[in-house]
Amino acid sequence: MGGNNILNQVKLGIDFTKLAKLAQHQNKKELSKFLILYEKQIVKKIPFYLQVKEYGKALDIAVNGGDPNNINKVFTEILKRELDSLDEVIEIAAKVPDGLRHLRNYAKKRGVQGIPLLKEIYKYQKKSTNLNDREKARLGLKPLGQDLSEIEHYVSMAYQEKTIQMRQAFLQKADESLRDTFGDEFLRKIVEEVKVVTDKEIVHFKKTSGEAKLVDQSLGDLVFYLVGFNQTDTNEELQKLFRALQLNEQLYFSHVIRGYADKLQWPEISKLIKQKNCPVPFSTVAEILFAAGNNQLASETFCRVPDKEQRIELLLEYKFWGAAMEEMCKTRLHEEYEDMLFHLAQQNGQGWVIAEFNRKKEQY
Repeated sequence: MGGNNILNQVKLGIDFTKLAKLAQHQNKKELSKFLILYEKQIVKKIPFYLQVKEYGKALDIAVNGGDPNNINKVFTEILKRELDSLDEVIEIAAKVPDGLRHLRNYAKKRGVQGIPLLKEIYKYQKKSTNLNDREKARLGLKPLGQDLSEIEHYVSMAYQEKTIQMRQAFLQKADESLRDTFGDEFLRKIVEEVKVVTDKEIVHFKKTSGEAKLVDQSLGDLVFYLVGFNQTDTNEELQKLFRALQLNEQLYFSHVIRGYADKLQWPEISKLIKQKNCPVPFSTVAEILFAAGNNQLASETFCRVPDKEQRIELLLEYKFWGAAMEEMCKTRLHEEYEDMLFHLAQQNGQGWVIAEFNRKKEQY
């Protein structure tokens, strides 16, 4: 009979939370703890545990429930209840499996207000490196290399600073932490890229007496700005950036072509297109040219796309009717794409295309 506790058999709508509160009020704490165990609704259970300062139990129930709103409410209530320091909140979260991860997410959602909490979390993480694996698992800690709260803090602070010098100082701290604590070369390269690009942007901002709107722009925008001046110093700067940052060739030359197109330097783009191995797909180059208004060169470049089906589809998409018809006939794909051609032509009010295509077919 011991296993068939009478409370487990009760089917009536008994409010165990209310009974537990009454027992707590009568200073019958053991009875109170016993009664609250039978409360089925976590939305009642959590506030009770918070009220009696059983913060760990409240958080454990919220985390197991899986509702982020309940979890965040628990953290908010814990912080409100006059705990001596953020350390206590972190200690409570660390004792609940996955608690620290949820606390980090909570802090991040608070934006600037959450930065002090994030700082304390990564301090705790550093301090915990002396724990053995079992203790870390018990506290729900991730290896430091998987927790980037510290880096997020430094980068966030960097972009809140009003002076470039202080921004670079915080980025330097992020770089040092990635090197000394995390050992993450990929992220180090990203931070280093940001520092180098920022320095270059400042130099050219000063050279143009503030006319060039470069500060806070991306690496792609810097390449876009520098390309096409045909000056020895800017060309050298571009080459240094390309080599020093080991940039992806396709992305780099996409920005180069965009810069040339913006400055109407079509011969420079033609040189790149005619290279034995063009560093950028012809479809991408053609789309940049089309956006810049050079339809003639765009059409010619679309015709260089190696895949014949993609070539025809792109020419039709961009309404280069003459080139599309020519390619359809040359590649013997006129039957496969005839319906598409006629449909698009009629849709765009280009009835002449149908007659012209029928005439071309006879020539082939």
